[in-house]
Amino acid sequence: MLAPLLLLITGCRAFPSSTFVEAHARSSGFDSTAQYIDVTGAHRYVAPGPTDFRGPCPGLNALANHNFIPHNGTVALQNSIDASMQVFGMSPVVATAAGLLGALYAGNLADLSFPYSIGDTPPTTILGGLLGALGLFGPPQGLSHTHNQFESDSSATRGDAFQFNGNGYDLQMPAFVELYNRQNESSTANYDRDVIFAHRVQRLHDSKQQNGRFFYGPVQAVFSSLTNLLVYGLMSNHSTEYPDGILSNDLLKSLYGITGPNGAFVYERGTEQIPGGWYRRPIDNPYSATGVLTDLAALTLYSPETAVFGGNTGEPNTFAPLDISGFTQGTYTAASLLEGNNLACFLFQATQLLLPLGLVGLEGIALGLLDQLIAALGDILAGITCPELAGVDSSMLEQYPGYQDSSHPV
Repeated sequence: MLAPLLLLITGCRAFPSSTFVEAHARSSGFDSTAQYIDVTGAHRYVAPGPTDFRGPCPGLNALANHNFIPHNGTVALQNSIDASMQVFGMSPVVATAAGLLGALYAGNLADLSFPYSIGDTPPTTILGGLLGALGLFGPPQGLSHTHNQFESDSSATRGDAFQFNGNGYDLQMPAFVELYNRQNESSTANYDRDVIFAHRVQRLHDSKQQNGRFFYGPVQAVFSSLTNLLVYGLMSNHSTEYPDGILSNDLLKSLYGITGPNGAFVYERGTEQIPGGWYRRPIDNPYSATGVLTDLAALTLYSPETAVFGGNTGEPNTFAPLDISGFTQGTYTAASLLEGNNLACFLFQATQLLLPLGLVGLEGIALGLLDQLIAALGDILAGITCPELAGVDSSMLEQYPGYQDSSHPV
């Protein structure tokens, strides 16, 4: 069933009228003072201790190890936003959307600073436990337990939760080696956007071929694609010679907590490190909504398969595409997704509609956070005109065991 659909969509020109494919912002230059990230003194690397939280996001783990966010791995919402902007060069919109996702799905909604663990489930506080027992808020989960909501199947280096007994947060060495070996070990090695695109497609293939419960819906497509794309977008080192960034062999290993030579790599959970002499994205070119849309559009041009949504039906290699026309009540079709800006419109509109389904029972301040998140996702689409998607038929997702497991586990 998948092959005829791919033949159909590869005959379309993805995003032909999009301004984003050609408008990927380039740096206006290199500013060694503004872009330098000092990882000495108060921000020197300190490995996590046994009671510190570390989880699925290499960037957050590194921020904690360098004390840009609390070393214990429990971070307040605003702190996570500020640190993502300061260190990795996210724009306010993108950093806010990422922080709100963490707070809503993993955080303590009874605390007005909305702290969340970047890793495992924290001990229940008296306040959080009481409110949870009263049914007002559930207990905070931590990011390690938000699979298919925040970290998804087919991520760059983490495993599929339903393939690794619920472990979607630890680095899986075969996935890292697969990425690492896409470049030779040399002074000119660079894990640039094309390298990451190739790895992204391979990770989709890995999940389809190995995980019977692989699920790739609109929400999962957005988050899993971004966890791949941000590898180069946020981790690259910048210099006068490379004002648009270069991601070397050693830098990739350091930012993923890998030591040792190729063939004998060692991974220790949570030890991601920003090396000395690392310079972030240019101040005038943060990773913005335009960057998100640009990269998603370019990824689809590279491989239209990344715009085929659906999932396996219980066994590996049983991928069944989602009927986009039925799902969107006729607003989009599989072919029309690859016209103009329709794919970006569909992904973020559908995400706005689907997110509340996984956050039932919210009220008051927590509901306000959800509204802020939905608004932030809408801000990403602010520069383009989209067909109006009034609703989606979420019942069509029930055919996929991976959706059932992640949206309403037993």
